[in-house]
Amino acid sequence: MTDWLAASHFPLLEPVLDAALELAPEDRDAFVLRMTETNPALRLELNALLRYAARMADLPLLDQSASAVFSSLLRDDADVGVRVLESALAGRYAMIRPLGAGGMATVYLAIDLRVDRQVAIKVLRPDLSRTVGAERFAREVQVVATLDHPNIVGALDSGEAEGHFWLVMPFIDGESLRQRLVRDGARPLDEALSIAHQVADALGYAHRRGVMHRDIKPDNILLSNGHAFVADFGIARAIQSNAHALTNTGMSVGTPAYMAPEQAAGSKDLDERVDVYALGSVLYEMLAGTPAFTGPNRMAIMVRAQHTDPRPIHPVRAAVTPALDAVILKAMSRTPTERYATMSAFRDAIAAASTIPCPRPS
Repeated sequence: MTDWLAASHFPLLEPVLDAALELAPEDRDAFVLRMTETNPALRLELNALLRYAARMADLPLLDQSASAVFSSLLRDDADVGVRVLESALAGRYAMIRPLGAGGMATVYLAIDLRVDRQVAIKVLRPDLSRTVGAERFAREVQVVATLDHPNIVGALDSGEAEGHFWLVMPFIDGESLRQRLVRDGARPLDEALSIAHQVADALGYAHRRGVMHRDIKPDNILLSNGHAFVADFGIARAIQSNAHALTNTGMSVGTPAYMAPEQAAGSKDLDERVDVYALGSVLYEMLAGTPAFTGPNRMAIMVRAQHTDPRPIHPVRAAVTPALDAVILKAMSRTPTERYATMSAFRDAIAAASTIPCPRPS
């Protein structure tokens, strides 16, 4: 964590920082010298920010979650491994079609032949499967299988087929929150509050059982028939528990726009407040129509999140009261101890600051 930067200086540095981060590393020194020729003090702060950004670039981060399959286009290689799966799962599951592919996995629609119901089978990339390891994957899936909550997409079955780790989940016939935001933009206040309340319920339940998610984002929140579901508990936990090994696969863990600063900085001392921060970020985006922090690349986003506070939403959307603004900003505090200590406390604060009931999302 770096708290040395004066908050009043960051607006001066921001455009220069963005431009510097767009350059090749070997070209940055000359650019910084030219842009701060008359202000050596700002030059020192800018160089410190660039060093911080360089350290962030070395950390493994995930820019696309496994649940992005619900909002991504089908890839040409979406049927990779399908023949292996059909052979391994014959008599148990009938593969129907690929639903999509994300950065870490391909998802197939299938029929569970034992109970005649539709399920989703998520298959990790073989290189990612090797990195995670069978024992770790099985252990994390077992943990998630114990979670029984109406707003959590649970694990029904799992296994390995010729290096392909697979996970069977209930099929959610709907869309991701990411899809809805991309299509329709900022959400009505009652819908946003309802989604946040349901997700907070699910996360609070998991936290009380010692299970953090650590990858909450719109892609991992699924919407169907008036319900919000939190997806990818098992995969998120398995991947992030072996994050540093992913550098050999070209994969990365975490999504800058929703990561708490301590998580983005690579801290190993994480607790449920990283999920509080992430859900606060999601609620902010649902109400503002844009993430709290944006930038030309992930390094710029992380630097902003580390050194600035989100802008209040109330000035641009009157339906968001100052009280609700304050709740969201507290959840997104850069300092963990200044956030809500529990997800339940965050949920209750949202309810207390709301002047309308929270019906289920449509």
